[in-house]
Amino acid sequence: MANGVEIRGVSGDVSNVSVQSSVNQTWALLGKKWAGLRWKRHEVSLQKNELVVLKCQGGDCVLELRGLGTEHGDTICQQDVTRVRLRKGETRRYALHQGQALSLTTATIVHPWHRMGAIIET
Repeated sequence: MANGVEIRGVSGDVSNVSVQSSVNQTWALLGKKWAGLRWKRHEVSLQKNELVVLKCQGGDCVLELRGLGTEHGDTICQQDVTRVRLRKGETRRYALHQGQALSLTTATIVHPWHRMGAIIET
């Protein structure tokens, strides 16, 4: 895996969170099936110019993200107007309400129509 995050549901309706990518197909996170079981962990890889959006389709949930790999720089997590660098091994929690989204990119992402340089400057 080049770069990415490990996603773990902490509470709420984790099964209502979709993972949308500019490169791969859309899929949904899986929560725990029965009380007493641990929340499932999902590894999401990011390519250099890929944008991944975690969107809560219904209900509320809390997600825990842990940074993996650093081949293309740190992972940038953006919720609303807040942009945070998620470094390798660092863990952060995000609360998503219905309709809210969390976007993930690498620090070196270049828009396909803008070959002059990176579109994210942090």
